[in-house]
Order: sequence, then structure tokens, then C-alpha cells
Amino acid sequence: MGSVTLVNSMVSLQYVFVLILVAIAAKKHPKVFEEKLLFWDWAQKVAAILIIAIGMFLISK
Repeated sequence: MGSVTLVNSMVSLQYVFVLILVAIAAKKHPKVFEEKLLFWDWAQKVAAILIIAIGMFLISK
């Protein structure tokens, strides 16, 4: 089995998949997903995902 800390950090990856699935769904069904996200909203989401990824990298070392 893996490290408990690493397994817990992998749970955070669900946000990456949710962001990707919502982005795809918003392109296919723009009437359902009417939320307008500005550049800074997307930048904040991507930055948070990068911080999680960096944390996972540091934990796995």
C-alpha cells in the first residue's frame, strides 16, 4: 500500500477531473452551464490545481 499522505493528496485530484468535465460539458451545453468565468477565475482554478500537483510531487519524493 501507499503512503497515507500520498493517498489523501490523490483525493484532491478529483477537482482536476471535475474541472475538465465541467469545461467539456459547458462547451457542449452552454445553456445549462450559463456561468461566465473570466480569465482570472480560470487562472485561480489552474493555479490551485498546480499547487496540489506540486504538493503531491513533493510528498512523493
